[in-house]
Amino acid sequence: VDMALWDIKAKAAGMPLYQLLGGKSRERVMTYAHCTGKDIDACLAEVDAHLKLGYRAVRVQTGVPGIATTYGVAKREGERYEPADSELPAEHVWSTEKYLNHVPALFAAVRERFGHDIHVLHDVHHRLTPIEAARLGKMVEPYHLFWLEDCVPAENQQSLKLIREHTTTPLAIGEVFNSIHDYRELIENQWIDYIRTPLTHGGGITHLRRIADLAARLGVSVAGLRRAFAARRGRSPQQIRSRIVLEAARRELLSTDRTVLDIALEFGFSSHSAFTKAYRRVWGESPRNSRVSIGSI
Repeated sequence: VDMALWDIKAKAAGMPLYQLLGGKSRERVMTYAHCTGKDIDACLAEVDAHLKLGYRAVRVQTGVPGIATTYGVAKREGERYEPADSELPAEHVWSTEKYLNHVPALFAAVRERFGHDIHVLHDVHHRLTPIEAARLGKMVEPYHLFWLEDCVPAENQQSLKLIREHTTTPLAIGEVFNSIHDYRELIENQWIDYIRTPLTHGGGITHLRRIADLAARLGVSVAGLRRAFAARRGRSPQQIRSRIVLEAARRELLSTDRTVLDIALEFGFSSHSAFTKAYRRVWGESPRNSRVSIGSI
């Protein structure tokens, strides 16, 4: 409702919504791509392909030796990862030690092949205890991750305090949060570096601006998120477009290098996908175009 009201207001005013939010403060919004593979070599091939498309940031996930299935990795070669693979939650075998022994090698391989000029991200998917996450953050410090996402369950916010005390690896969390009050302690204590809140979870443009304003005072960044509450996989064209508009007007970050909006081509953004067709019906252009330019939004 909040996004719809802002949209109506902007149309009535006859100007892009970002003008009502204070005006455009950047020309582009940086996006990151999901690069996965059954092993490190396959993941590196994905990274290479996306860098050639012009991406400057990649989230890397790979299969773990000795574990049959791993979060973020497709079950079959050539397919994209789909977490909603059954009507009921799927069961998976997990080994924290195998994961912790393997994943630093992934980051080492990425840096060795592509250097330190690209941004590298990783999603732990809430699978570690606080001390395990602290251990991981410390191990991967030499690889200068852009962020380590969801390293512990978000509900126990004191966990982030322990992790912060042991590592300088940037931390991102928040896609299950709903309001500024979920973030207040994390922001005020600077236990995280990136807020990941979807507009549909976070109260729309109005409330997310309040979260961003609080975060900006203490050097915490707000990162875009694709997930919506109601839609399967959350690929709502309205949410994505609204998110870009909000990023365009935000002023607390002067460098686009620290602004991430995750609109990834690998989530079915092909010219024939149902999402792309729906996106074009709403916005009159493809998601590919929207990921690089905000001048016409």
